[in-house]
Amino acid sequence: MLVRIDHIRPNRSYGDFTVGIGASAGGLDALEKFLTHLPPDSGMAFIIVTHMDPSRPGMMPEILMRFTEMPVHEVSDGMTVRADTVYIIPSDADLSIMNGTLFLNPPEKTPGVRMPIDSFFRSLADDQGHRAVGILLSGMGSDGTFGIRAIKEHLGMVMVQDPATTTFKAMLESAIATGMVDFIAPAEALPDRLLKYAGTAVSAPGSGEALRKSEERFRLLTENASDVILILDPVGSILYASPSVKQAGGFTPEELIGRSVLELTHPDDLPLVMNALSTAAAHPKERVTLEVRFRHSSGDWLTFDVIGVNLLKEPAVRGFVVNARDITERKRAEEKLRESEEQFRAIFDNSSDGIVLTDPQGGGEILSVNPAACRMLGWTEEEIVGRGRDVLFDRGDPDLLALIDERRRTGSARAELTFRRKDGTSFPGEMSTALFRDVRGKEWALAIIRDITERRRAEDDLRTTKEYLENLIDYANAPIIVWNPEFVITRFNRAFESLTGIPAEEAVGARLEILSPEESRNASMEMIRRAMAGEMWDAVEIPILHRSGSVRTVLWNSANITGNGRGTPLATIAQGQDITGRKQAEEERAALTGRLEEAHREANLYLDIITHDIRNANNVSTMYADLMVDLAEGDLKTYAEKLRNSILRGNGILRNVATIRRVHEESVSLAPVSLDAVIREEVGNYPGASIRYDDRPVEVSADSLLPMIFANLIGNAVKFGGAGVEITVRVEERDDEVLVSVEDTGLGIPDEVKGLLFQRFERGMGRGRGEGLGLYIVRTLVERYGGKVRVEDRVPGHPGEGAAFRFTLQKANGTGGT
Repeated sequence: MLVRIDHIRPNRSYGDFTVGIGASAGGLDALEKFLTHLPPDSGMAFIIVTHMDPSRPGMMPEILMRFTEMPVHEVSDGMTVRADTVYIIPSDADLSIMNGTLFLNPPEKTPGVRMPIDSFFRSLADDQGHRAVGILLSGMGSDGTFGIRAIKEHLGMVMVQDPATTTFKAMLESAIATGMVDFIAPAEALPDRLLKYAGTAVSAPGSGEALRKSEERFRLLTENASDVILILDPVGSILYASPSVKQAGGFTPEELIGRSVLELTHPDDLPLVMNALSTAAAHPKERVTLEVRFRHSSGDWLTFDVIGVNLLKEPAVRGFVVNARDITERKRAEEKLRESEEQFRAIFDNSSDGIVLTDPQGGGEILSVNPAACRMLGWTEEEIVGRGRDVLFDRGDPDLLALIDERRRTGSARAELTFRRKDGTSFPGEMSTALFRDVRGKEWALAIIRDITERRRAEDDLRTTKEYLENLIDYANAPIIVWNPEFVITRFNRAFESLTGIPAEEAVGARLEILSPEESRNASMEMIRRAMAGEMWDAVEIPILHRSGSVRTVLWNSANITGNGRGTPLATIAQGQDITGRKQAEEERAALTGRLEEAHREANLYLDIITHDIRNANNVSTMYADLMVDLAEGDLKTYAEKLRNSILRGNGILRNVATIRRVHEESVSLAPVSLDAVIREEVGNYPGASIRYDDRPVEVSADSLLPMIFANLIGNAVKFGGAGVEITVRVEERDDEVLVSVEDTGLGIPDEVKGLLFQRFERGMGRGRGEGLGLYIVRTLVERYGGKVRVEDRVPGHPGEGAAFRFTLQKANGTGGT
């Protein structure tokens, strides 16, 4: 940090102090209170700077003369300042002071709000140094804030009217926020504070009275200052510390007196402080400024803005006066501001939207553009900066004029406009614009431009799609209706008009209840409420009332239309199908089915009776046939045996019929069944037959009808295999299934018959293989258990050497053989 040295150029041709007074809105009332409480012989000069309309004639001198006995002059160029005199700035000029002479300057041409108070306070500080006094009275804005900084940097004094005593307080609050104000009081109390600070008379230099008053002024300034005031000896030892050091540094004044300021200085800043002490010693009464870090009592390091003056020869001081202001938070704020500016610059440079900074006055001169805006508009930054906003769009565009007017009234605006590129082509864009002021009060206009060409295309596509969907709904063959969460109809297509006889314009806006017959209205509305709660209708029957009074049965499906990402229903859409005719047909079919079922039950009853009676008759006939076989001889015996076999075949037919009934009437309920036990039991039913079976203990998934498969296959082989037939039963385990084979050495089955053998009533196709029901039962049961059945030659390619019936069964879970 460089040490700056600025010469103090006091002018002593009049009084002790020169007082600059800044006022704006509400300032006349404050000036009246201030001047009426100020004696006319204070020895000070008062220069008033106000915000006045340059187009109006100045009446302020005449008005202020009513409030004071001091002379009041409107400043003219080159006027010399005198004590006990009031000066008022003209309305059409800015004001400065040099060597006690006032100069009028043209108003600043910088766009934005004029800051005449700031301008004069800076000039006053430069000219009068530590004898400058700045006073701010009622006003809006922030004029004066920068000016009081300059006064404090020159060790002057600052006073501000208490904001609570005026309606217009923004200017006062802005100044107080700097932390550089020495006194805050109502306007009528400020003169007393000023007189106590300055002394009520000017004494001869070197007199005891002058010294006493000088010491009194110094004491008032230091003990009431918000900044830390230190007095150092030439080597840096602290001789005096103001009370404010406790709040700023955590030390009491007594803890610091006698200590070296170098003890409190950050090691990295020691060369800077030592250089400042040397510079001040070599240049009495010259101001030295630096930025340095001092240690807080807590051990933290705080950054201070330091102004030092060598006043060793001033009797009231006799030391180096140091004014230190804690700027730690300001430095942090500046760092955050720097980071914020970097972030803004990063956003500005990398934004996909175009950003344009303009002067809101006149033709809207373009001051800065980001790369996206250059790409969007086809200009380079060098080409477009400095041009008016007319290059962006048509000056007469009514939407543009409306946007500018709204921005002027409210500070911001947004609109969709047509933008022009450099090559003359145009594109639709959305622009958001706002006015803002920088810290100096300058007004800017920021515009963010987004190319909405694709959005416009999407909107056009959406509009087309919406029209298509609306036509699709309106002209759909199925009735379609939409209602909102309040159960009010919002859409009603033409098919619905036909269904109800109600025109769409009459239905839309009405409640859903108008569509339901009175007797089913409550139930229908309850189903609709459940649909709104999230229940989807897949196929729900709801009766619909026709305008004629007839009722139609309609099958509905529905879905909720949700929004806001949380599933909140916005509407429900339902599509219906008039099934009134179908319902009538279903009712007729149900009645017919009932009659058929009753007839079926009667047929089964008759069949049970017939089967029971035939079985009883066959049992008696079998008994007599057995007696005849035992008693008869010769041909008679042969006839008796044939009779008995015919009766047994009849019993088989009855058994097969009963099995078929069970297969069709009983529900499938499979369980583990021991296949080995079933085969052994069935083999045992033919003690005289030659049957070979190797034990295979395995459980299969079946039910109580499984033995019927083996009864038919083994029975057929025994009955029709011929004399000396040999039968083999094999069981093979294959992963999750079992392959069962029943082979015989009988007459075999021709190839042309094999494909038809398992169909009903194909009797005689298999060289005497039964009445045509047995093998059909075998196939039905195997398929019931999830398997397949087939017939092959026992010896491949030789049908006459016997048949092999093979079928698969599913293993029961977790079972297997050994």
